[in-house]
Amino acid sequence: MMAGPQLVTDIPKRKKLRSGFWDWVATFAAVGLAAFLVTTFLAEPIRVDGRSMRNTLQDGELMLATKLEYWLGDPERFDVVICHYPAEGKTRFVKRIVGVPGDTVAIAGGILYVNGEPVDESYIDFRPSYALPEETVREGHYFVLGDNRASSMDSHIVGQLTRDQILGRIRYVLWPPGEARRVR
Repeated sequence: MMAGPQLVTDIPKRKKLRSGFWDWVATFAAVGLAAFLVTTFLAEPIRVDGRSMRNTLQDGELMLATKLEYWLGDPERFDVVICHYPAEGKTRFVKRIVGVPGDTVAIAGGILYVNGEPVDESYIDFRPSYALPEETVREGHYFVLGDNRASSMDSHIVGQLTRDQILGRIRYVLWPPGEARRVR
């Protein structure tokens, strides 16, 4: 008489534990890799730290910065962006692009002028006390300003930003829940 297939039912506990451990390691590695890819190429949550974008953004709010659209195309005038300044290390800043390559930008009497025309900026509550002589935005560069023009470290201080210094576009405020909104 022929015996049927033998089932292995007694895997030693040590082998089960080892296998379970490596399953957990693989799961955490996969989750970590997915998080890295999402925050590098698609979107990233960013917390507002400071008042340079008041009243558009408030200190402590959590925003969502999207990145994919800037991998596929260039930033546009008046986008609210996350950027960095080389002299500030890895610190990231939130600013509004007011000048794209080829634009002229100036500030006089607290009013922003782009290409010689005054810009209606209804979102500005804190106008600048400084004047900025007309400046042409160089090819591959962008001119950024904080919406709190009276208190912002931006292109009027640090100069024009290169394209690679603009990391993503701020699309939404996510936190606090009662203040969630689209950023324009």
